[in-house]
Amino acid sequence: MSDVEDAPHCATRSAQDKSASMDEHPLVFQPLRIAGLLLRNRMVGLPIGLSGFIDGHGAPTERMIALYRRRAAGGAGLITVEIATVEPHACPQAGLLRFDSDQQHSRL
Repeated sequence: MSDVEDAPHCATRSAQDKSASMDEHPLVFQPLRIAGLLLRNRMVGLPIGLSGFIDGHGAPTERMIALYRRRAAGGAGLITVEIATVEPHACPQAGLLRFDSDQQHSRL
């Protein structure tokens, strides 16, 4: 099994909900499996840059969590977050989202 493969079709919409764009680009709306992760479609929500919605320790605030929840509700199969650091002492710029401890990422 490859890391990227087509997943079996998952019918999550009724026939009435299909739009003309779905007919024009059917693969975009098909599920996709990447390294064991099943995405409901092939649309990706790209990062938006620096939101500034972090606390003084680099952890996400409720405002950031709400932002990404709204983006996920839009229907993309995968949402990526803004630039972040994962090393505890490698924060080249103040205001970066940090994922260097369980405390920072436990809320996401």
